[in-house]
Amino acid sequence: MTIRLFDVKTALDCAIGEDEENDDDSEFFNYDIIDFLLKRLVTEDVLPYITEMHRLIRVACFHFNKNIVQLLIDKVDNSLLGIDTVMDRACSIGRLDVVEWLVENIDNTLFDVKTALDCAIGEDEENDDDKMHRLIRVACFHFKKDIVNLLIEKVDNSLLDIDTVMNRACLICRLDVVEWLVENVDNTLFDVKTALDCAIGEDKGDDDDSEFFNYDIIDFLLKRLVTENVLPYITEMHRFMRVSCFHFKKDIVKLLIEKVDSSLLDIDRVVYLAFSNHKYDVLKWLIKNVDITFSNVKTALEYAICIVEDCDFDKDDDHPVFEIIDLSLQSCIDEDVLTDTVMNRACLYSRFDVVKWIVENVDNRFFDVKSALVYAIGEDEEYYDYDDDNSGDDDDLDFDIIELLLKRCIDEDLRYNKNLKKLMRVSCFQFKKDIIQWLIEKVDNSLLGIYIVLHKAYLNGRVGVVKWLLENVDSTLVFVKTALDYAIDKVENDYFDDDDDDDDPGVEIIDLLLQRCIDEDVLPYITELKGLMIVSCFRFNKDIIKLLIEKIDNSLLGIDTVMNRVCSKGRTEVVKWLVERVDKTLLNFNIALSNVCSRPDGLDLAMWLLANTDDKEIDMNTSFVNACTEGNLDILEWIFKKCGSQVLDAKTALNASCLNGNFNTVKFILERFETQHFDLSTAMIKACRSQSINSVEIGIWLWNKLNCGEFDISKAMINACRHGNLGMTKWLLEKNDINLFDMSVALNSACQSNKSLVVEWMISNIPTDKINVQTAIKNTCANNSNDLSIIKCFIKSSGKMNLDLNILVKEACTYERTDIIEWMLEHCDKDSFKILDLLTTLVSNESNPETSIIYRNDKSKHDPSMQNLILKILKNNSHLCCDYNSILSKACSEGWIDIFKWIITKIDYTELNITDAVNIASQNGRCDIICWSLLNFNPDQIDANTILAEASGFGWVQVVKYIFSLPIKGHLNFSNAMNDACAFGRAEVVSWLLENNAKEMFDLSTVMIAACINGWMDILNWILEKTDYMLLNIGCAIIEACAAGNISIVQLFFSTFEKEMFDKHKLSTRICEKVSNEKVVLFLLENLNADGFQMDNILNKASGFGWLEVVNWIMDNGPDINTVGAAFENACKSCEIDIVNCLQDKISRDNIQTGLLTACKSGFEEIVEVLLDNPNHEHLDMATLLSEACRCGEQTVVEVLLRKVDNALFDKRTAINEACRSKLPEDLVYFLIKDLQNNDFDNEVVSENARKHSWTKVLMQLKRKS
Repeated sequence: MTIRLFDVKTALDCAIGEDEENDDDSEFFNYDIIDFLLKRLVTEDVLPYITEMHRLIRVACFHFNKNIVQLLIDKVDNSLLGIDTVMDRACSIGRLDVVEWLVENIDNTLFDVKTALDCAIGEDEENDDDKMHRLIRVACFHFKKDIVNLLIEKVDNSLLDIDTVMNRACLICRLDVVEWLVENVDNTLFDVKTALDCAIGEDKGDDDDSEFFNYDIIDFLLKRLVTENVLPYITEMHRFMRVSCFHFKKDIVKLLIEKVDSSLLDIDRVVYLAFSNHKYDVLKWLIKNVDITFSNVKTALEYAICIVEDCDFDKDDDHPVFEIIDLSLQSCIDEDVLTDTVMNRACLYSRFDVVKWIVENVDNRFFDVKSALVYAIGEDEEYYDYDDDNSGDDDDLDFDIIELLLKRCIDEDLRYNKNLKKLMRVSCFQFKKDIIQWLIEKVDNSLLGIYIVLHKAYLNGRVGVVKWLLENVDSTLVFVKTALDYAIDKVENDYFDDDDDDDDPGVEIIDLLLQRCIDEDVLPYITELKGLMIVSCFRFNKDIIKLLIEKIDNSLLGIDTVMNRVCSKGRTEVVKWLVERVDKTLLNFNIALSNVCSRPDGLDLAMWLLANTDDKEIDMNTSFVNACTEGNLDILEWIFKKCGSQVLDAKTALNASCLNGNFNTVKFILERFETQHFDLSTAMIKACRSQSINSVEIGIWLWNKLNCGEFDISKAMINACRHGNLGMTKWLLEKNDINLFDMSVALNSACQSNKSLVVEWMISNIPTDKINVQTAIKNTCANNSNDLSIIKCFIKSSGKMNLDLNILVKEACTYERTDIIEWMLEHCDKDSFKILDLLTTLVSNESNPETSIIYRNDKSKHDPSMQNLILKILKNNSHLCCDYNSILSKACSEGWIDIFKWIITKIDYTELNITDAVNIASQNGRCDIICWSLLNFNPDQIDANTILAEASGFGWVQVVKYIFSLPIKGHLNFSNAMNDACAFGRAEVVSWLLENNAKEMFDLSTVMIAACINGWMDILNWILEKTDYMLLNIGCAIIEACAAGNISIVQLFFSTFEKEMFDKHKLSTRICEKVSNEKVVLFLLENLNADGFQMDNILNKASGFGWLEVVNWIMDNGPDINTVGAAFENACKSCEIDIVNCLQDKISRDNIQTGLLTACKSGFEEIVEVLLDNPNHEHLDMATLLSEACRCGEQTVVEVLLRKVDNALFDKRTAINEACRSKLPEDLVYFLIKDLQNNDFDNEVVSENARKHSWTKVLMQLKRKS
């Protein structure tokens, strides 16, 4: 092969590679190949033709391959080598060796020195166009004196940005550079003020003043430039002064104080930081050497007291802070300084050492003891008698300070101190006897809030305080009464249920109070007399009980309540003492005995009570039932022996025993009473409802003892399930064929009552074909229980029951059970139910949102759970093809703004009917959605007129204003908006619309009528001032104002228009529509001619409304009235006693009879009593009145009739029979027969009805009469 068979140029190009603009010159060639080819083919003149010559020279220089570089320089025209680019690259990457070789070995005209220098300097971030600035800065930073000197000598200094260089040198603390520049550069080229600012540094709120400045630079600049008046203009003077003081640079601090206005030095801040960092030497120097102002003295003293709280002074400690206080006071003695600052602050922060030092070392005339005491005690929060909060009373007051100050007080100092109540209260709370004693002796006791102290002391059990106060404070009548009330309230609340604590000190205090005021007539004034009686009886304090019974009207003591309570607690000794000493008419022995029979240990007391009471007053049935309820077999046996089976209510007793699971009493009753006395089906149901473990045993016994046919086992099963009695449920199924039960109804009952144990058992054990799961699910969702156990059970058993979970989802949606749906979404397989159907059901639930318009005054809040659920589904299932318009409409109807925003921001507007949706929101009063829509939609996307009208109707004046500001103002229908505002009484909107629109836009008659109805006087005046009366419907407005009862508007119309404008015929009806309209009616009658008014109608209505002044005016001034009788009857019907008194002398006997009959039927005994004051009762049908009162069960009326009327006028037998026909008034029948003989009433009728309605009291009364 000959050498001519290849192209040397192409081979070299391949070895060099392709040159790209972003080529990396650091890449190595295979220089061995290039060198070999060049040396072997030296005779070939190929070098000038190499394509990538620029790349070859560049990379060769980067790696400084001198052989190749030299060869290229020697063999190739240097102008073809791109020497300028090579030089620039070498300068950019700092290859000094390459730069020096090129400068020494090639023609320097082949490169641009300026460009090369720019590349060596690099880009200046602050100024890309000025390389020289960067060169001088960098040279100074590294302090290359040769370069700097060269630049200063060769370049116009004004082009070098010397001020920036100086500022940078100051900022980075280069003293050598600063000194060289000051000595070698024209000083006018930099700003001394700015240089000092850079040396000082930026002042930050959290700056650390412990940081050192380069004081050498600052000192150098200040000394060399002393002639410059720059100090006052330094920006960071505050920081300069602070840090200089922190490091105590006296020379600089002194210079600043001499040369700078002290107001610029922030002396207060300096003082604060000096105290904070314990720089006491600085503080002393400042106070001694600076012309310190009043403000600075206050600052120093304040911080001396309250900032240095970590310094614990001994009493004799000579701490520097005292010297500072002394120096401060010497420099600026001023009463205000001490009053407002030192003493008050020391008292506020409990600095006893400081207070003591000031009191002992400073003329006391310079501080105010009263003010100091206020700060020492602290602010007192408003206190209420019913407030049980003890906050503040356990405050850790510095009583040493308070005592020290009190010793220097005179009485006048304390008279106006509002904090004395707090001091008294806290002192008593902590029982500081010396201070309490001093206050009581020196201060008017009425200023100390003794009553509050007593109340707090009782609330907190400070019995020792109370006793001490009672012994040492002047015990006035009011004081003793208040103390007793507090003590009674405290003891009753604390010890009512604790009858084992016989050493209650509260009762001791009560006893002490009563004994001290034995001669005072204080007991009748005690508010808590009943409480005192209860407490005394519970503690069995005979002295107090006896004193109360002797001194007080016993009817005020609540003795019946006391008796009932002590019987409930089994306090035998108290019960016996009361029965023996108290008027028995004040005691309710029925309730007392019943309460005793409820106690398991009550037999002896029950026997004693019955033995010492007229047994005719005792209803043993209540006691019998109570004994069964509590399972007291001993008492049950005793009552049975005492009363026998004929009187006792065995049915109720058996039911109570079964319900409470008292097996022994059930057996007792069934063994001693005939079966016909019971309702066995009900008894079994009661056992099924019982929560007792004995219920199954009772059920078994009932079943075995009696005829099974007596029981309704289906109803029993339903009740067992409803009340969660799983034992009875199992037993009933074991005992009977399952086909006898409706297990679906039973399951539904358990689901309705959320009895999860029963439901779980039934699902596991009852065949699926016997239960209706869908109905059970419906009832479960409807019970609103937070317990989801039943739902979980259904889901867990869904496979067994072939349950479609979509049914469960649908029912949950129907009843808005978002908790169920959320649980299912989280725990169930999503494929087990249809998300889209779920979402559709949630949205379509309830009424159509487009027709569901809410009342304008509805302010109800909606439960956010439904919104959150739907939003969660939307966010987690964004792939669903939903009917977003339906969801949007629902959101607008319900006010779900989060869903509304989500749909608007996530769904393309073209798919949404935004206008209709926003209209729905406005019609349903969803203001937040409307506001958001107005701010985020274009005017052409919403129906502004609909929103405007609805906003006016809802009274959203801000929305109305915003719509008014839109560019579509000219297309708005403000007339409709005004009509809606008037229709719904929105005064603010009406007023704004009138003020901001031409009045011609509105029907001002409509607006005026609305003003008359709603009492808008300002709006009415505006209309009358600005409108021609001829354009207004004044007559209609007058009628509406009168009908609405707005008297001020009626008076305005009367004074403005002629009387003929008042249409009396129409007014006669309208003015009597409202019960509150009396003033308007009276005004019209007094100021208009009565002719023309329908007086009959007005009188009739006025009598029913109780308008006494109107009735009197009509009777005195009106024409002859033919309907007084009807008005009287109306007054009786409405129980308007004043009207009845006014009219009764002006009516006939028939009207009296009718009025009495109406009052008797309605139970208005006060009307009956007034009308019966007429002694001519024999002219009235009294028998009918009594019978009607009895038929209606009005016992109070019956009592009035029997008391005020000769009983011979009554037919009591008929009356009693009428009473017996009513199911309600057992007490009434009892009241009627108790004083009659058997032949005075129909015994058989009464007995039959008493047994029918279970009137046990009546039955007992009948037994006594037999």
